[in-house]
Amino acid sequence: MKVMELSEANLGKISNLGIQTPKYTRNDLKRSIVHIGLGNFHRAHQACYLNDLINQTDCKEWSITGLEIRPNPLMENSFAKQDCLYTLTERSSTESKTRVIGSIVDYVYAGDDDSGLALKTLMSEEVKIVSLTVTEKGYNQDKRTGKLDLTHPEIVHDLRHHIRNSPKTAVGLISWAIKLRKEAGIPEFTVMCCDNLSENGEMLKSLVLQFVEKMDPGNVELIEFIEEKVCFPNTMVDRITPATSNATRDHVKSFGICDEVPVMSEDFIQWVIEDKFSRGRPNWGILENVSLVKDVVPYELIKLRILNAGHFALSYPAALLNIKKVDDAMNVELLSNFVASYMTSVEPSLPKDLLNVQDYKTTVVKRFKNPAISDQIERLLMDGSAKFNEYICGALEFLVEHEYDYSVPVKVIALMIKGYSDIVEMTIKDDRYDELVGVCKLLKADSSKVGSFVEVTMGEKFLRNAGFMKLLEETVVAVFSEELEVFLKC
Repeated sequence: MKVMELSEANLGKISNLGIQTPKYTRNDLKRSIVHIGLGNFHRAHQACYLNDLINQTDCKEWSITGLEIRPNPLMENSFAKQDCLYTLTERSSTESKTRVIGSIVDYVYAGDDDSGLALKTLMSEEVKIVSLTVTEKGYNQDKRTGKLDLTHPEIVHDLRHHIRNSPKTAVGLISWAIKLRKEAGIPEFTVMCCDNLSENGEMLKSLVLQFVEKMDPGNVELIEFIEEKVCFPNTMVDRITPATSNATRDHVKSFGICDEVPVMSEDFIQWVIEDKFSRGRPNWGILENVSLVKDVVPYELIKLRILNAGHFALSYPAALLNIKKVDDAMNVELLSNFVASYMTSVEPSLPKDLLNVQDYKTTVVKRFKNPAISDQIERLLMDGSAKFNEYICGALEFLVEHEYDYSVPVKVIALMIKGYSDIVEMTIKDDRYDELVGVCKLLKADSSKVGSFVEVTMGEKFLRNAGFMKLLEETVVAVFSEELEVFLKC
């Protein structure tokens, strides 16, 4: 079959193949949103939603400029050449739909740039929203304290340089842009975090304020400006989106289209947004499964503590059993029962009367088992130390404080410890791998040293709880001495 390049010029031919393409003229759209971090999730979620909105309403006020501040050679080499177009394939367990997404109209690669290009992009008066998906570790937050890690080399860099060298961190870039826009008389933008983090908007606002206090000490006016004028809405985002594989590229080629950066996701999608914006927003509320609310926190707690934590609970035992795919792991009764037990154990920590938790759990398990997605266990293991604090520790703290049974979450911690001890580094991609593997291998030999793990991952509150520490030590002994099949039974 003859294969054509994905490009603006070929959209008519692609539409003739029966593939849905943008109904709007992309050059007519205002460049009003800058999104930092053009990973698969953003392109399957926020960009997809905006594409649908423009298709439905022909609104020309909004489009996305993609901004990359981390090295991403594949996107750098391919995305702009495709005129910032890409295919999205959405798959249920029985069918799939492939279409072309066009809501990203420009792409700025500043992953290794020293010219200030990223900062210049955020200085445009047309920009009303800066959104970002940079993953948990991309915020340079010390998870033990919740504070900005002011000792991180890239944060140190960003506090010293901004014009001659582009800021290297999202927090630094946004902080400098807010300051320089204010000084130039350019209206403020909204900062919208779309990563899986508790109270993500409030978290990012706090980090920006901490950065600004160090960047420009004594500038009370700038602090007050950020507090009063710059909105940081909380959001809850949900769509399982695996890494791109050659199988996804081949699927798109089967239609006669060459797309080097295709995206594949499940058919489920949800977005809950705190309706708090500095200079307006797209009319997302007319779209299916988008909710604009006053308080996002209850929604995000349920999602983080059931779906994201469910993935976390599954990942280490599946890897230890040498299972590569999420759906395969969930079809192992021992593992699916363990995940179900974990979900049940954290139910007391969930907000009450918001939704039917049993139905939500059933839906999550069904999504995990979707063979068409076939998500990779290795993806779930990525940046596990950051995910651990975000997905597990909040619910665990509630259970401990209110004297609920927390033995299953403690088993999840023990499995993580065994994972860092026994799983090879190539499988666990984590910036803290070298630090944690030493601690965890020590516990394999001497479980009485379990405090060393708690100290560097969970903090003083857990370290001071004698009951928790005793149970964790006993559980670590069990995870290293028992057969995994015995240990996983709850």
